[in-house]
Amino acid sequence: MVPSFSAYFAVPYLWRGRDLQGWDCWGLVAWVRPHTFGLPCPDHAGIYSARPETRAERFALQSTLISSQMSAWTRVERPPPGNVILFNIDGLPVHTALYAGQGDFLHCLATRRPGQSATRLERLSDLQWEKRLEGFYELCS
Repeated sequence: MVPSFSAYFAVPYLWRGRDLQGWDCWGLVAWVRPHTFGLPCPDHAGIYSARPETRAERFALQSTLISSQMSAWTRVERPPPGNVILFNIDGLPVHTALYAGQGDFLHCLATRRPGQSATRLERLSDLQWEKRLEGFYELCS
């Protein structure tokens, strides 16, 4: 059964955000994983303090951070709900999401307008995401 995520759909994108006031893609993972699935998740907001000026700088920073954290992740082939999904954007592993079950995933995308809702429930089978899928991961503690 897919949990209800309706309370999260109004949450806007916020760089380094970690709660219902706003979050980035890892912020969503760090909030929803323990609150909805009861699974632990590190915060990581303190690791990246400066906001990059360009998309390329942001992706380079995110890729470096994710790569440095992956030693604590275990790749899984059949993920249960609550596992982390990693997507490649522009060839870099920079976007995280949560597997929601039944082929759905929950994620947050940067928006052009501050305060705009950025949280989405989408299908892994959608071509734009299927071709970017890097893998499913369980976080090790």
